[in-house]
Amino acid sequence: MNKAIEIISREHQTQKTVSLGNSANSSLKLTESSVVQMQASPADIMSYERVGDDLVLHMKDGSTIDYSEFFLEDAAGKHSELVLSEAGKQPVHVAFDEAAMADASAQGGATELAAEFEPMANTDSLLAKSAGAAGGLLATLVGAGIATAAIGGAAIAIHNNNKDDNDHDRESDTPSIVVNPITGDDVITNKEAADGVTIDGTTTPGADVVVVVDGKEFPAIADDNGKWAVEVPAEVLDGAGGADRIKVIVTEPDGDKAEIDHPVIIGTDEVPITVNPITGDDVITNKEAADGVTIDGTTTPGADVVVVVDGQEFPATAGDNGEWAVEVPAEVLDEAGGADSITVIVTEPDGDTAAIDHPVIIGTDDMTITVNPITGDDAVNAREAADGVTIDGSSSAPGAGCEVVVRIGGEEFKTLTDENGDWSVDVPAEVWNGLDGEANIVVVMTNETGNTGAVDHTVTVDTKGPEVTVNPITGDDVVNAGEAKAGVTIDGSSSAPGAGCEVVVRIGGEEFKTQTDENGDWSVDVPAEVWNGLDGATDVVVVMTNESGNVTEVDHAVTVDTGKPLLTLDIVAGDDIVNALEAATGVPISGTASAGAEIVVKLGDDELVTVADDKGHWSVKVLPEQLELLDGDISVEVTATDKSGNTNSIDHQIKVDLDGPLLTIDTVAVDDVINAVEALTGVPISGTATAGAEIVVKLGDDELVTVADDKGHWSVRCCRSNWSCWMVISRSR
Repeated sequence: MNKAIEIISREHQTQKTVSLGNSANSSLKLTESSVVQMQASPADIMSYERVGDDLVLHMKDGSTIDYSEFFLEDAAGKHSELVLSEAGKQPVHVAFDEAAMADASAQGGATELAAEFEPMANTDSLLAKSAGAAGGLLATLVGAGIATAAIGGAAIAIHNNNKDDNDHDRESDTPSIVVNPITGDDVITNKEAADGVTIDGTTTPGADVVVVVDGKEFPAIADDNGKWAVEVPAEVLDGAGGADRIKVIVTEPDGDKAEIDHPVIIGTDEVPITVNPITGDDVITNKEAADGVTIDGTTTPGADVVVVVDGQEFPATAGDNGEWAVEVPAEVLDEAGGADSITVIVTEPDGDTAAIDHPVIIGTDDMTITVNPITGDDAVNAREAADGVTIDGSSSAPGAGCEVVVRIGGEEFKTLTDENGDWSVDVPAEVWNGLDGEANIVVVMTNETGNTGAVDHTVTVDTKGPEVTVNPITGDDVVNAGEAKAGVTIDGSSSAPGAGCEVVVRIGGEEFKTQTDENGDWSVDVPAEVWNGLDGATDVVVVMTNESGNVTEVDHAVTVDTGKPLLTLDIVAGDDIVNALEAATGVPISGTASAGAEIVVKLGDDELVTVADDKGHWSVKVLPEQLELLDGDISVEVTATDKSGNTNSIDHQIKVDLDGPLLTIDTVAVDDVINAVEALTGVPISGTATAGAEIVVKLGDDELVTVADDKGHWSVRCCRSNWSCWMVISRSR
């Protein structure tokens, strides 16, 4: 019977596969408490014997197997356990009466043991730590002769001894074979497969070794120490995929031959796997580990997921959205410790399998790490950040040489502790400039023995200055002459909470200082002499410094316009005299001013308002009913106000004379009929008017002009050429 045996460490769940071939007598030395799983049934074993700390099996085929130090107890008081398994059948735990074993140990020598057989669904209960949940992938695969394992293997020593009846040694009929855990844990991840893997082990020196993977053969020859190795390329692994076995065939120089199957998971199928950063940063601190952690991610909906942490398995099933999660308890993390990786194995409903390693630092060892308050108050302001910041602290680890890694803002900074256990790193400005608000700092320390501790430390990064608001100056950001003369207040607000932020206002080469009140509001008064020296567009600079020392500077534009607007007034009615005829239709008053200026014309009790057009022209019309209320010398007051609020005024005198001069006209040609004879000699037209009044006699297109004498008489003589079918006589102004 070819005896294939799997040795699983109870402490670490690491595993090795051993073939004893057909040797009559074999010895395996167990260097730690293990679960020994044989491919055999209870019927194959005739008796069980304890010799000191060894368990000796007497097989029905006449061979013996000696498990050296099987009953040697570990720190927890546990010895190794024996499990028998046959393909397609439930594993059986072989249990021995503890009282009988105690008697055998006390008596010394060889003592036959009574065995009890306990069928079991899986081997979880025999391992030192829980595998997460009954029926996990490890238990399932072990039951089928396939197992996952963490880095490292159960250390065993193998001896084959065939003795004849005279107790003389003779050579083994079948060579022994040991296959080391492939990639350290018998799980080939996608990444590992992409680079190809090495499969190695030990057997008889000089033996020919053939490793069969997915039907492909890879030959090797064991060296003088019995070591052998083959390289399996990526393309072979890519075609394998899933829970599988590799076959190792050994042929010794004398022709003896043996083969074993070695279980392995080849996770090379195109299966999506995502693992979210564990605890947010892939560093599990002492404090986080004490509460246990959640490991989660995404994959194909409905896929089976197994997360392996320090040899412990935690199964889950991806939900409809592909999300999965497992809870890893504190006791598992406490035993892990240090820079490590967790393995995630995913099997889709159609059987496709993939696996990845996810690096994580588990800082659970008994190591105290202290981080001193950063910048003295655990708050980094802009000024401090610009100079770079030192992060330092101490450790309970004695002596110098412990490695310290400080993680912040996605960057790592490494150093070593000094002889006092103190440490420090300098974090440059560019790292702080990328942070804002609360930032988490992780400090990981590893001592010379490999123990690791980790702590989180929170710092507030406040490198941004407060938001500063400047209110519109004088309401419209334009300072006119009147406002400048009285002095102007500049005020605003800030996003900085509470009072006490320093505010500096710079204008016209002068500085004005104040502080924010409890609402963040501030104001300064800028006197007239500053404004009088300014003209046009002017920059107001406001600089605010908050309590963290961060500075914000804002520019605010203001227009200083203290000049008077342009203003002119045209002559009213052509001669600044408004007569009755002109008043009857209304009189326009017009002029020029600065474009856009508001014009107010005050005439008596009336105010007429208009705006100068884009060319500066303006005009208002005084209505007849307004003129009727006026008489004699009248003041016309015109005021222009420009867009800046500056004003200019004109006071102009006019005369309103609505009582016209005396005017009479005598009967023309005695009967107001001019006959031919009269027309030949010319006809005088005469009358009376106010002395000195200008008289205009209009005949058709002709105008005859004269002036009334000091007695008021006037007269013009009309020639024949002046007559037409009508005549109009009018008096002058």
